[in-house]
Amino acid sequence: MVMLTRSPNLTAHLPPVSRIIVYPDSKVRFNLPVTLTGQVTDVTLNLQLASGWAKNQLEDLSFKLYSPSDQAKDPLDWVSYAGLWWRYPGWHDFAGGKSTPIQPKGSTRGSESFSMEDGFDGIYAGGTWQLEVGFAPYNTSYNTGDIANNLIESWSLEVGTANPHGTAVTGVAAAGGNLLSGVAPESQLAALRLIGTVDPATYAYGAQGSTIADALFQAKTAPEGVNRNNEIDIFNNSWGPEYMREFPLAIAALKSGFEKGRNGLGNIYIFSSGNDGAEIGHINYNNLTNSRGAIAVGAITRDGKFARYSTQAPFVVAYSDNATSDPDYGIFTTAINQRITDFGGTSAAAPFVAGVSALMLDVNPNLTARDVQHILAKTAYKNDPTHPDWHINGGGYHVNPQYGFGAVDPVAAVNAAMNWTPVGEEVMATGGKQLKNVLSNIKDNQFVTDTIPIAEDITVERAEVIVDINHPDWKDLTFILKSPYGNESTLMHSIPNDPYGIGKTYTVNPGSNSWTFTSTEHWGESSLGAWTLEVHDEKGNQVEGDWNAWRLNLYGTEPTVNVTATQPDASENGIQGEFTITRTGSTKNPLTVSYAVDGTATNGADYEQLTGSAVIPAGQSSVKVAVMPIFDNLIDNGDETVELTLTDGNDYNLGRHLTDTVIVANSTMPSENWNAKFINRTAGDIFERSTYDFSEPVATRDLGYQSSNGKFGLKVDWGSNSPAPELGVQADNFAMQTWTRREFEAGKLYKIVTKSDDGVWFGLRNIQTREWVGDSVVVGEDGADWKERNMADAPRTIFFKVPITGKYDFYVDYAEKDAQAAVDFTVEEAGYFAQDVDPFSQWHSTFYWWDRKRGSQPAGDFFANGGDPSNAIGTVNLGSDTRSDGKKGIVVDWGDGAALGDVRLPDNNFAIRSFTEENLEAGRQYQMRVRADDGFQLMAKNKATNAVRYITPQNQWQRTFGEYQVIDFTVTTDGTYEIYFDTYEERGDASFDLSWEAVS
Repeated sequence: MVMLTRSPNLTAHLPPVSRIIVYPDSKVRFNLPVTLTGQVTDVTLNLQLASGWAKNQLEDLSFKLYSPSDQAKDPLDWVSYAGLWWRYPGWHDFAGGKSTPIQPKGSTRGSESFSMEDGFDGIYAGGTWQLEVGFAPYNTSYNTGDIANNLIESWSLEVGTANPHGTAVTGVAAAGGNLLSGVAPESQLAALRLIGTVDPATYAYGAQGSTIADALFQAKTAPEGVNRNNEIDIFNNSWGPEYMREFPLAIAALKSGFEKGRNGLGNIYIFSSGNDGAEIGHINYNNLTNSRGAIAVGAITRDGKFARYSTQAPFVVAYSDNATSDPDYGIFTTAINQRITDFGGTSAAAPFVAGVSALMLDVNPNLTARDVQHILAKTAYKNDPTHPDWHINGGGYHVNPQYGFGAVDPVAAVNAAMNWTPVGEEVMATGGKQLKNVLSNIKDNQFVTDTIPIAEDITVERAEVIVDINHPDWKDLTFILKSPYGNESTLMHSIPNDPYGIGKTYTVNPGSNSWTFTSTEHWGESSLGAWTLEVHDEKGNQVEGDWNAWRLNLYGTEPTVNVTATQPDASENGIQGEFTITRTGSTKNPLTVSYAVDGTATNGADYEQLTGSAVIPAGQSSVKVAVMPIFDNLIDNGDETVELTLTDGNDYNLGRHLTDTVIVANSTMPSENWNAKFINRTAGDIFERSTYDFSEPVATRDLGYQSSNGKFGLKVDWGSNSPAPELGVQADNFAMQTWTRREFEAGKLYKIVTKSDDGVWFGLRNIQTREWVGDSVVVGEDGADWKERNMADAPRTIFFKVPITGKYDFYVDYAEKDAQAAVDFTVEEAGYFAQDVDPFSQWHSTFYWWDRKRGSQPAGDFFANGGDPSNAIGTVNLGSDTRSDGKKGIVVDWGDGAALGDVRLPDNNFAIRSFTEENLEAGRQYQMRVRADDGFQLMAKNKATNAVRYITPQNQWQRTFGEYQVIDFTVTTDGTYEIYFDTYEERGDASFDLSWEAVS
């Protein structure tokens, strides 16, 4: 993320000037105003002397450069009203009036430059610099007029500064050094000049805030196509202007960045709330800090209490110092000259939130500026929970005029940002396009009220109050806004003339009768109803005024509606489906949501009539729309669908989830029974399963419920008869599709044992997602026993897993060709089993299932750390490690049946980790002869040291068909070794052959 902070270093290239002061004491001073803030790091004087001055003449002159003797500031512009410290950064303890002598070498050299870095260390740059030329008063060859008019043709300064305040602010947000870390240490930084161009002579700002506006928003894209408001995400502002100073251009620039920056997502503007304290301070005296595009940050102390200097009504608060000189209570951060310093004030709290905002954008760069505000408001916590001013507003938020929504929680904010649903488009509800006339006198110790009704129902984020009041001193006044809910927010409170006894009496007054206040204390409330503004005069000083007019603008969102099928499966057997329509925002009032229905089911015929609208009641955030299937006792084209789609309305926005579907099962049989459909085929196409069509079956049957001892299955034997002769099902060459509903758990291994006559094919479909688990429970024929066979044939065992836990429809397709007709299979969780094995003389072999849907062979390290325990089927004894030919090894040929003829073991899609023990001698050459269908790996592990000798490359399957592969190997240490022989079987015949012997 890119964040803006105050500039840590700036350089001014100042033009030559001709402002001259002539002193009566044989000195001439040339003045040059410098408008930079910050501490001087280096100064270069560029001097051009006029021609005609001889070297001996110059030697009798003295030259000195003087730093400013006073700061370029207006005390009432720059000092905190609380008398605590300067409001603007950079104008710190002034150390002016330093001077450094120079000596020009003569006019023949023309232009000369003098670097005076060391001469002005520790001073601040802003103010009037002077170049002094002096001469002895008794030297009659000189006069001040000649020197003033003829000696110097031009002079200029290059002044480099480092801003201590900006450097400290930067460190809190993004320091990335080894000794000190900011909140977001991997952020990139940009620095812009903000207030350095205040005229030192007139103390005037740029016209209507133009300098500040240029820093906050780049109105025109650079020629190379780069706009910094698309490059800079977050603007941190640890500064603030004089009370009620009007900056129309700056305010407009902040609004533009908030709405257009970051390619339309909006720039995030963080402001320190100010250091004027709660008694006299309020963010509403600053039209930048109280902008709806700004996040004002107040300060709390280490114990979570209000920092006495922090200005009232922030958006959120963050930790800072406690206004003492004790550095242990400060915020440690970066200082100039690569040092660390302690820091404080709301200037330190703001960059903390800027850093948190950067972390939020790091996990979700698509957050809008308003999303960031919502997340901070939602995840802030109640610091100082016993403070009496905490209350719950009409939107359910905890708010406090001292703490806003509370202290920022970085972890909660970042976690919320990860999967944040964007807030709806910002809308405005207003009482009218023009100000409403009040025309009431504001009298001493009295108050005046007026009400504006709002007809729109939006969820409020910011309340904006524009007042037109003619009053000589607004410090007399208190403004209170009341929502229809009854929640009150103080927009401004009266200020004593000299609240801290610092001897200053001043007037607070905007440049006109108009001022804009805002409040976030109504966040989440409904706009609908009457809003009241109270204006109090609380001084009793015989100073009165007039309330002319006001306007109320409420910014927020219309409710966003979404729909979800919360019960997506319905049935004519009495199981109703259900949609849930939800809304965001305020729930104070009811909301009518419109929808359209579609799908293959007919509204009013296949299910009870849906009206096309639903009302979310007051106080509720959702409403359920039930789908009540109508029983028709018909067998039609499979399941039917009801599709509900939300449609436009005047009072809400459409969200991302506008459509969902309920499936209506047309079965007339219980879902936990085996529900069967039958069709007739021919001898030539009986096994062509892809051409089956059960949409118009010859017959349907309820085959009952069959489950016991943790198993379920189906066992029916029709012999040589038809399952439904009275309905026309043939005794031979018929097909059946049957299904039941069961719950399966992801990660568990299940097995099917089947010995049907003839073929069976197994498939699964998740009832929630409506997705099939592939074409069958495994892949193709591995998930089926689809062939002509007899009950007397060996059973087939098929293993499978499901991807997610839930209920599944378990489908079985069955084909009967001729003779006997019988279905017989069971389904159960595969329990691990183990046989006794003596690995010194026998093969200890563990069977693992592997999922062919993930590839045509298991992973080379399927056995790592013992393999996936949930894939382990069992451990068996594969017999002696001495073959019938007397060699050490093993020979196995299971054909295409189950391993060892054991129905607990599969015939396809398994891997085996087998080992036996053998004494091997160091240095002797051993030779292995091996072939395997399908793949193998070999290694030897020393039992005493666990050292491994890979005989084939580690975790790489070898494949050898027909001819033997011959592999020589040796070991480096005598001892007993475990000889590992890993094999896998994909499909077809399963066989492997291994032997070894010493050959030298």
